[in-house]
Amino acid sequence: GLSLDILAGCSGGTNSKQASSSNDIKVWVQFSDETNEGKAWQKVVDNFNQSGKSKYKVVTEYIPRSGSGGGYEDKVNAAITTNSLPDVITLDGPNTAAYAKSKVITPLDDYLKDNNMDDVLDSIKQQGTYNGKFYAFGFSESNVGVYYNKKMFKEAGIAESELPTLEKPWTWDEFNTIAKKLKDHYNKPAIDFRINSNDEMLPYAYMPLIWSNNGSVVNEDGTKAEGYFNSKESVEAVQFIQNLVKEGYTTVSPVEKGFETGEYPMLLSGSWTIADMNTNYKDIDFGILPYPVSSKTKKLVSPSGSWQLAVTTKSDKKEAASEFVKFATNTESSEIISLGNS
Repeated sequence: GLSLDILAGCSGGTNSKQASSSNDIKVWVQFSDETNEGKAWQKVVDNFNQSGKSKYKVVTEYIPRSGSGGGYEDKVNAAITTNSLPDVITLDGPNTAAYAKSKVITPLDDYLKDNNMDDVLDSIKQQGTYNGKFYAFGFSESNVGVYYNKKMFKEAGIAESELPTLEKPWTWDEFNTIAKKLKDHYNKPAIDFRINSNDEMLPYAYMPLIWSNNGSVVNEDGTKAEGYFNSKESVEAVQFIQNLVKEGYTTVSPVEKGFETGEYPMLLSGSWTIADMNTNYKDIDFGILPYPVSSKTKKLVSPSGSWQLAVTTKSDKKEAASEFVKFATNTESSEIISLGNS
């Protein structure tokens, strides 16, 4: 099995918890208050408000993000234009540099001087840093793996002893062998490989395959793709994905919730699927396997990076807002959010 944390992203209606006052720290988040993540988040907010740590009260506005990245980001971008951002926003890892460069968010270094960062994952520190300054604090970390239906594997004659481990993951060739076995047995695709995704899931989930084959998407400083994305190593990785389609091991038009409803034996997905499975598809006995690795290098890679909290430059309560960011990312709060969503 593979250890996974959480990645945010849900749908639903906008909802603000209560009318605001000048003693409020206003926070915008990208999920609905009706989701597991929203409920866990509200618990963290309630804990802060009841802790007596601040004269300010945190008020959350829930602005769900649509699958293609709209909704939440649209509102944030509109508020940047009209200078009407709240005190704290959530932002996805890839947006750190853009928001920091355009001074939408403020460095947190001075406010976190007394904060022990020793137990914070390096990946969270890196994604929140721009030009040597720390701008955004991840309140979760994510990972991706291969979900599998234990019953369907057993019925297709795949023994537990054949399953991959972190120490000995399947190579691409071995993965293809298993996929063929499943396809032949069930006469349908073996895996929903998320090929029909129209958001950042594709590069997020597919780049590890390129990296596993010693390829890359861009050069080290992110300024050039020519000679990197179209290198032999990168092309071979994309051909592995292409072959899954050619052989019918996956499909470009998967059945909606195909894995969750027992249609497909496997699904490439992240930890956000765990809560959905445990809440809505309790009859599916599933496990999680590591990524298949390049048959040449045998190098295991998985993506990381997720949503973060940042204090906006326009906030006139930066110190108090930073205190909340510290609280929302401490060990207890992180545990509430992680367990609430996975």
